[in-house]
Amino acid sequence: MFKKNAATAKKIVFFIVFIDLVGFGIFITLSPFLARHFNASAFEIGLLMSCYSIMQFLFSPFWGRMSDRYGRRPILLLSILGGSLSYLGLAFSYSLWWMFVCRSFAGLFAANISTANAAIVDVTDKENRAAGMGLIGAAFGLGFIVGPALGSAFGYLGHQLGEQPPFGLFFPALMAFVITVLNFIWAYFSLQETHPAIGKATLVDRRSSLVELNFMNTSNPVVFRLIVVFFLSNFAMPLMEVMLFPLVSDRFQWGFVKSGIGFALVGLFMAFTQGFLVRKTIPKWGERKTVVIGLVLLVISYTAIAFSFSIGMLAVAMLILALGQGLSRPSLLAMVSLASEEEEQGEVMGASQSAASLGRILGPMLGGWLYTNVSHGSPFLAAAVVAIFGLMGVFHLYKQLPDQLLRKEA
Repeated sequence: MFKKNAATAKKIVFFIVFIDLVGFGIFITLSPFLARHFNASAFEIGLLMSCYSIMQFLFSPFWGRMSDRYGRRPILLLSILGGSLSYLGLAFSYSLWWMFVCRSFAGLFAANISTANAAIVDVTDKENRAAGMGLIGAAFGLGFIVGPALGSAFGYLGHQLGEQPPFGLFFPALMAFVITVLNFIWAYFSLQETHPAIGKATLVDRRSSLVELNFMNTSNPVVFRLIVVFFLSNFAMPLMEVMLFPLVSDRFQWGFVKSGIGFALVGLFMAFTQGFLVRKTIPKWGERKTVVIGLVLLVISYTAIAFSFSIGMLAVAMLILALGQGLSRPSLLAMVSLASEEEEQGEVMGASQSAASLGRILGPMLGGWLYTNVSHGSPFLAAAVVAIFGLMGVFHLYKQLPDQLLRKEA
């Protein structure tokens, strides 16, 4: 079984996620500027992000359950292929409405992260679970280094080639399509199955409707509460994240190229945190303390961004943000995984992704409304308040978590 060569499996999953997130990193910096090309308001930009997450919320647990039954490999391949087709559609966008269609299609097939997390669970023991989740986080961070940097370069090249789709501002989306198609081809030939028990779940045991397949139906109360904290964390991040690009554009007159480079630098620090620092902090502090420290840093960073009226202050705030996100996310996911049954890892990871998607539905809409109707700094202050609620949830859970699920804390 593939589990015998766990190191190779983790490396392959890491590179698949990394390359896939290069394409996503290109899009995340491109989308606000592309939407503004069609005269979208800040609220409409938030809705554009939310439509992707609505579909992800509905279908991530479904894909997670399918990966438990049919394996991680086919679901990962299908997810990559669906995402690549959405980028192709965006490259030929002719209206804001069409952008909504493409992003909804991408959300339908957005099973890559939850399935990759489940694959990592398949090939790691409990003692190394958080480090394994950190590996996916590192791929996330690296994708957000290379993706925005490439997006900036492709944006510049696209304007040299022309202004009409698929050139000009649309050219990075075309390149994201090419990159993800190459990733699909590579994954098809290199990725083996990691699930140790394909076919053991019966159709009667595992059948469920899409409505039932979400985190609200999680029967384990510890898992449910941890996923609620994960939801709050993922509500706060996009609440401010989507409005960050309009903020730097309106406050500092940054365009697509500068924004992409700035976002890449944040990704660099996030990759360092999740790929290296988490491996050092978890054995020393344990998951619980690491989550608390991460969430405290997020509260500080969100507040600082709201009051950043200089590039220097914004840069410091973004570094704190990357550190907080890098510490909190893999630790939370590790605790969710450790509190779950081994045969339900794909489903639980899908439920976690569903919760995160719900946060990414509500966050961008609220952030866009606040940015338009209250003030430019209000989405970031709201994100800080949400993160505080998440921190309170961790404190509420602190003594309720079974000790055997966590590392021995120093």
